[in-house]
Amino acid sequence: MLDKRLRELLDKEPYTFVSTLPAWSLPALMNGDYSGLSEHEAELVRKFDYSLVSSDKRVNHYVVEVSEHSETYFAYENDLHSKGDDVIDCKITIVYMTELQVLSDII
Repeated sequence: MLDKRLRELLDKEPYTFVSTLPAWSLPALMNGDYSGLSEHEAELVRKFDYSLVSSDKRVNHYVVEVSEHSETYFAYENDLHSKGDDVIDCKITIVYMTELQVLSDII
């Protein structure tokens, strides 16, 4: 039987939310492809990435999805910065550690 602390670590289901992101950030967030980004843009993506994975020690990774029916549009703000940009609404799923991963971290 798993102890209470371990059970609490494993009680998290994946969490999904919608985020409005600049279209230029998607290759980096979805595939780790930072080519073509300025240093400033890359830093914005890294900060957003860090905010997702550092929010909870149980976060294993996240998945960014774009619907095939999604289209870019102009917005004055988005979740990376507060400047106008062509953006797209993305579904982000935060995936938490599995029991095996938690056990390997403890042992």
